[in-house]
Amino acid sequence: MDVRSTIAALLATGLVTFSAPAAQAAVITHEEVHIQYTWEEFFGAADGREFQVQIRGNPFVMPSEAFQQSVLARLQKRSVGPRTTWTVKPDREAAPDQYRLVLVFGAANQLGQTLCGALPTINSAPAKIAGGVQLAAAYCRGPDPMTEAYARTDSTSPDDRSFDQLFGELMATLFPRRPGLRLDSPIFRRD
Repeated sequence: MDVRSTIAALLATGLVTFSAPAAQAAVITHEEVHIQYTWEEFFGAADGREFQVQIRGNPFVMPSEAFQQSVLARLQKRSVGPRTTWTVKPDREAAPDQYRLVLVFGAANQLGQTLCGALPTINSAPAKIAGGVQLAAAYCRGPDPMTEAYARTDSTSPDDRSFDQLFGELMATLFPRRPGLRLDSPIFRRD
């Protein structure tokens, strides 16, 4: 049997298939949990409440409002513990909530301090760089970052599985379930 016949036979039996490469899953390229972060404080700020999300940039060809709703839907389906409703509050952009989540697409090298304290100065264009979606994110308390992360994926639309996975990875990174440092702990007492 020659090579062509062998390949034809394998294709006919379905043993060899060719498909387009899948989009790359989400990759967290930087993460930092600042010392002031506590799971308990996040839980207290978020449980049973609306939690403000500030979104900048749009990596896909779609209206910004539709993109924001797509992002909120992905956040909502990711349980990080507290029962919260993730929401965009356009009327609160100038004076954002004390606790909030900041997501900037296309600005993957911004530090959490900039995301939380100087968001209006960030130019996030272009939101899609070299065929991939880049994202800088921070959980903020006022102007201070509590946690921060950079992430990327090769999603081509908000319906891609890899875009959904991005938020699964990101939420676990930004809101880790670890107890905070308690200064009233016996290890810090000098009796």
